[in-house]
Amino acid sequence: MNSASHPQPVANNLQTGARLALIGLIINIAFAIIKIAGGVLGNAYALIADGIESTLDVAGSIVIWGGLRFGSTNHRAQDRHNRGASARLSLD
Repeated sequence: MNSASHPQPVANNLQTGARLALIGLIINIAFAIIKIAGGVLGNAYALIADGIESTLDVAGSIVIWGGLRFGSTNHRAQDRHNRGASARLSLD
């Protein structure tokens, strides 16, 4: 099926993806806090480094979440190809 003839399912998929990306973002924030706090309290530099790496995962999740949110909005109803381009841009 051509997604241009059925824009609603594509928008719903993008909204679902944005919701899941937000859940992943929250989980990554929790992991980062727990790992950094555990590393500081336990004097474990490897755990601190892993917490910092989880913080970088948070930055990637923000980009993906923002791209999916922007891609799911109907800011130009006449140009259906623009909506998917922003989601693809964030995933590249």
